[in-house]
Amino acid sequence: METLLTNRFFEGIEIPECTCSYKKYAEVKLLLRTWEMLSPLHETESHIIVDFSKKNFFWVSAGSLFLNGHTPRYVEDAGYEYFREAVHPDDLPRLMRIHKIVHDFPKLPVNIREFDYFEFEFRLMYHGKELEVRQTVRPIMLTKREEFWLVFCTITLSGKMRPDYLAAHFKHQSLQLNYNFTSNTWEKVVTKELTECEKLFLLTAGSGCSNKELAARLYIAKQTVKNRKCSIFQKLGTSNITESLQVAISKRLL
Repeated sequence: METLLTNRFFEGIEIPECTCSYKKYAEVKLLLRTWEMLSPLHETESHIIVDFSKKNFFWVSAGSLFLNGHTPRYVEDAGYEYFREAVHPDDLPRLMRIHKIVHDFPKLPVNIREFDYFEFEFRLMYHGKELEVRQTVRPIMLTKREEFWLVFCTITLSGKMRPDYLAAHFKHQSLQLNYNFTSNTWEKVVTKELTECEKLFLLTAGSGCSNKELAARLYIAKQTVKNRKCSIFQKLGTSNITESLQVAISKRLL
């Protein structure tokens, strides 16, 4: 469904050409539904696959965070128009800007095959309340011209919102690009390596231990627990343990 808001999101964007058949689309969607039935349902996590060539939502998971009481089919049919209901109105203009930046990324002199995912944060409206969330955007299918065609989006709760934050991460590399919204340029950021103590700490913390339990298990003081968390978050550009684990694993830092 193409709407006024959809047109605003795609204003000035060259739509990628895709020659995929309807049968192929149906096969992919069937695989996704099967995967969803076999995967555990996370109430604080939602997944969306966006089809840039058709300017719509190809598939929406049953995770309740983004649905806001609606069914996945409702959100799929609404497409980009759903952002009007789901996203804080003050954040919509920035999301439109990020959408164009993400879409134009393959035009840069980068090896798109080595690219992994984007991440940014915004406010989601959830049953009348504001929630700070983090969204990752990972391309899963490219066109023949190596443009983004289908992208897999994951929305999770964010521990601390960074409104002017947009990062591009690459596979198996410590390289990260951060977007400067003032100069409209990408800037290189080299992710620092984790020490052996920080790796052990992160893996242990990932099991859901409290600060007191971490201190006892690792034979360190409670203040050291807080300091180590702060150090890891600063190195990885993250705000919580779950996010830190995701970034560390994707960059093979563990």
